Amino acid sequence: MPIPDELRRYVPRTDLYDSYDLIHYHMPIEQPPSTASYIIFKKGNKTYAKNGTYGHIEYENTDSATVINQAINAIENQGNITIRNGTYLLNEAITLKNYIKLHLESGATLKANTDMDRLIDGRNVNNITICGRGIIDGNGKATKVVDLSQSTGTVTHNRIERITIRNAKNVTDSCLLDITLNSGFQLEEPMLDGSNTTEYGIVQNDSAGQNTLFLGDYNNNFTTANIKLGGGALTIIGGALEGSSTNILITSENGNPRLRIFGTWLESDKDNILIQDNPTYKPLSLDIEPVHMYTAGTGGYANIRSTTEAEHHLVNLFINGGYWENADGTYHLDVNCEEATIIKSYFTLGIAGINTAKLTKATILADKLYIKSSGLTEINSLDGLDLYLTVGTDKGIYLKDAGNNIVMAQFTKNGLVLNDHYIFDPANAAASSVGTLVKVIKVYIDGTEYYIPVYDSYS
Repeated sequence: MPIPDELRRYVPRTDLYDSYDLIHYHMPIEQPPSTASYIIFKKGNKTYAKNGTYGHIEYENTDSATVINQAINAIENQGNITIRNGTYLLNEAITLKNYIKLHLESGATLKANTDMDRLIDGRNVNNITICGRGIIDGNGKATKVVDLSQSTGTVTHNRIERITIRNAKNVTDSCLLDITLNSGFQLEEPMLDGSNTTEYGIVQNDSAGQNTLFLGDYNNNFTTANIKLGGGALTIIGGALEGSSTNILITSENGNPRLRIFGTWLESDKDNILIQDNPTYKPLSLDIEPVHMYTAGTGGYANIRSTTEAEHHLVNLFINGGYWENADGTYHLDVNCEEATIIKSYFTLGIAGINTAKLTKATILADKLYIKSSGLTEINSLDGLDLYLTVGTDKGIYLKDAGNNIVMAQFTKNGLVLNDHYIFDPANAAASSVGTLVKVIKVYIDGTEYYIPVYDSYS
């Protein structure tokens, strides 16, 4: 009985199958095809799309992009596209749909073969996953290698895992990955390589919510910055940002950027984090708990630097720990900031490595506790403030006046003693008279002046 023409394309092509294909071919030819998944593979100069359930060939062409897009379009609701070992030259973008998982096996490479705006087009799609041990290669021809940007803010839940992304076009605003206006995006342990042609590794010019980067081996060789943050909320966890360019550039595409960094190694010949000059926006917060911060370049670079005007600066800076090095510059922190809190970070330049002239208010716990409030006279060094406190080795409290003179105020079992004169003695709390006034101590609390009288005796 001859095979009906409408079923002829589902007859297995055994000359195209490897041993894996032969073992998994069990399709009755009269059964309609499933479009839940496709396996993409190459034989000779052709690319084929095999039905992942029944094993028949549904699409074939000398142009790889045509076959892959046909397979994606054939998936009705959700499904998987598996790319087998081989190099697939693409003359047009791969266009993704909602709920598609694109898996590149080890040895599989999707490679731009002509100039194009983007190689993987995931704009305005959600719930997609790009994963595997394969490579997505812009080949110096794609302006954006993977474009997941959204035109309106949505909860996307897009995800990229383990994949290698590399080599965008050598033009302005080129990048390996654009996640602008995503929400719930996650990047897990990628290999990102700028190949000395790509301007940015990751671009987020705004977000519709929180996006998270779990960094792995984040390679370098970007011409401007590893990460560009123009707005929205971004969290970076672990891994390393390295290279000769700025690690993270905060710009002004959209207002109120918020950046959190935990357990990441940042190393650069320029600034680790640069907040770029613009008179119309304020980055909201920078919350950083790094493993290591290192800048090696000369020319005024800092671990964190701001070029913004004084009235358009970072609102909140919180730093907790980390080992900070600036090999050839003046400052670790050279950033305009309204509220700065720094806890137990090790600065190789010491407290002098903080440009306090740019900090409106600051609390710094290092070897001592330094406090700068808006009520204090503006000066160039924290050591010259009217008053600061520090916990001493004998568990007392020390005060230092504007003349850099130490006035010891140590708690004892009998009360608070200042230069051998009691300020308060709990044993004589009901004293009715005092002796000679020795001095009056001026202190600042939240910018307000208070005066403490000190007497030589009372009864």
